[in-house]
Amino acid sequence: GVFLGWLSLLPHIKIFGPEYFATLLTLQRVFPFVSKFVLGCLPLFLGYIILGISILSVHTPKFRGIGDSLMTLWAVLNGDWLFDNFQDAAQYMPVLSRIFFYTFMILFIIIISK
Repeated sequence: GVFLGWLSLLPHIKIFGPEYFATLLTLQRVFPFVSKFVLGCLPLFLGYIILGISILSVHTPKFRGIGDSLMTLWAVLNGDWLFDNFQDAAQYMPVLSRIFFYTFMILFIIIISK
């Protein structure tokens, strides 16, 4: 409720001048481009979520379901739990888990996030 209340105040900031709502103008201009980029990357991310479930769900609880896999890969994408997940998965499937994590990191962290 409070968040929506603050959002409803955004149009009224225009009274004070353009320097006060520059962020809002920027978000309005870039939204079409950002949404196309996110929609283009979403199938790849969902594919890695399903691949993580199919490969690693038996061995580690961090890939038991879609929500767990999503949170784990999102944390890896942001640099959290990187070594922990890599070590957990490498105990049971050393080659396949390395290929999974290396390709995910190369594709998302190096290529897409740049």
